[in-house]
Amino acid sequence: MYKSIQYVLESREQLVLNRIYGVDAEIKTMSEIGKEINVTLERVRQIRYKAHRKIVPELN
Repeated sequence: MYKSIQYVLESREQLVLNRIYGVDAEIKTMSEIGKEINVTLERVRQIRYKAHRKIVPELN
């Protein structure tokens, strides 16, 4: 189901969610993701929150 609603997400949001939930790769911590994309842990948290807020309406 997630793959069918990815169109509402920006590429960075997709990457963060894919890494957090292990889609197409192993599960990573937000700290690891931050290092990978060169942002702080707090910024990864913000990106994840924003992505979740975009996805929820698509599920209804």
